[in-house]
Order: sequence, then structure tokens, then C-alpha cells
Amino acid sequence: MRIIVAMGIIVNVIMIAVSAVAPAYVGMCHGDEEMAGCVNSLSILCSLVTITGLLAFMGLY
Repeated sequence: MRIIVAMGIIVNVIMIAVSAVAPAYVGMCHGDEEMAGCVNSLSILCSLVTITGLLAFMGLY
């Protein structure tokens, strides 16, 4: 069980770095940086809720 939680933390740390630079790439492509940042924040919140729900459903939390 601890290994699964540790792997989840490692994956989240790796993915957070990717999502942090996404608005910068949108800016380089002359896109709407504010919208990209907003969608990015919402996707992180949705992911946290989903991951917590799945862990609770599987009895790992």
C-alpha cells in the first residue's frame, strides 16, 4: 500500500512540472495565457479530487 501511495506522489510531482510550463508554451504560440492558466488550475483541482476518490474507492486512503 505504501508503495502505491509513494508512486502516486512521484507521478504527481513529475506531472506538476509539466503543467506549470503549459501556459508559457501557450504564450510562445501567441495563445491566450490567462485562459491556459485557468484551465490548468481547474484540471489540477479535478485531478486531485479524482485521485482522492479513486484511492478512497479502492480502500487505499
